[in-house]
Amino acid sequence: MKYYCHLSLITAIIVLLFLSGNKILAEEKTKIVINIPTTTLYLYQGDELIKEYRITVGRIDASTPIGNFKVVNKKVNPTWYPTDGRNPIPPGPNNELGTRWIGIDKPHFGMHGTIKPQEIGKATSDGCVRLKNKDIEELYPLVPLKTSVEIRYQTIDVKKEKGLLKITIYSDIYALRTNTIKRLGKETGLEMDDSFWEDTIKEAEERGVYYFTVFSGGVRE
Repeated sequence: MKYYCHLSLITAIIVLLFLSGNKILAEEKTKIVINIPTTTLYLYQGDELIKEYRITVGRIDASTPIGNFKVVNKKVNPTWYPTDGRNPIPPGPNNELGTRWIGIDKPHFGMHGTIKPQEIGKATSDGCVRLKNKDIEELYPLVPLKTSVEIRYQTIDVKKEKGLLKITIYSDIYALRTNTIKRLGKETGLEMDDSFWEDTIKEAEERGVYYFTVFSGGVRE
């Protein structure tokens, strides 16, 4: 009987170690990528994109930080502490953090819900990344502590498909001069007249996004 008890204990320990190892491995593989100009949050498991959410990002005078971070705290129905000296706002319809908070290792910044879903897709926050409450509630359990968070500022996207170049230019919402004739030529590998790139930049700024397809030889489709 003692032999079976020891065997069961050893088996249980092995199972727990296996499950714990899987949890750690899952945490290492989970990654959030945010691209500010596209106002989109991407959730990856390894190299696989598993979720994609539209977001609100910081306005130009209160920009969302760019760089590599990690998730350091999480809160369900968080209390909001306004930075303007107002009293703390408890969970509810006046709480601008919505129903969930996912904080990163840059003080006072993170991802959270919102009471202003009409601003999703815009640059109007105080710097944090806002999601619709239903989206942050879905994302919340998928993001363990220590999850990597990469915040990018990528206004030029080039994809190659079957001899075609699919090029998307997004508005340079923080005026970082990422959309210039020189940079567009370098990033896309295309030699176009300056007037073409000038029109492209203008369209992207006016519409928020502009895309076109060219053959690999540089002839516009």
